[in-house]
Amino acid sequence: MSVTDDRGFTMVELAVVLLILGVLLASAVPTYKGARVAAQDRAAQSELLAGLDAARAILADGNRYPARSSSYRNTVTAMRKAEPGLDFDRWRTTAAPNVIGLASDGTVMQMQARSESGTTYCIYDYVDHSRRGTSTWYLHGRNGRCNLSGW
Repeated sequence: MSVTDDRGFTMVELAVVLLILGVLLASAVPTYKGARVAAQDRAAQSELLAGLDAARAILADGNRYPARSSSYRNTVTAMRKAEPGLDFDRWRTTAAPNVIGLASDGTVMQMQARSESGTTYCIYDYVDHSRRGTSTWYLHGRNGRCNLSGW
């Protein structure tokens, strides 16, 4: 007497498993992409805040922000010295990701950073001598322009 022992899965069982995996994957991918964009945006914001700290350290030492020259060399050099871990360059609307664009006239410091997701973030910080402090605006936008308030 011969006994056959069929051990395996039927096509229906395999199809059910594949269907379940497909549903799980379909729900996980958008969540991952959203988390990735949020992380990229937070990285740009974090770099700007670190740049603001460096600018305020310069402000505390000399009672003004580093003033720009015609080539922005003074501002960029001073900021790179204060915060060597960040990449500073002159202000431009097409700044590369992970580069902080700068513009300053001594009383106003403008910084811009574009995240890997394409969102542009800006900080405008100005010395308010009447209040003996600074006032700060946090803005965001697309295509290198900051026209929406808040982060």
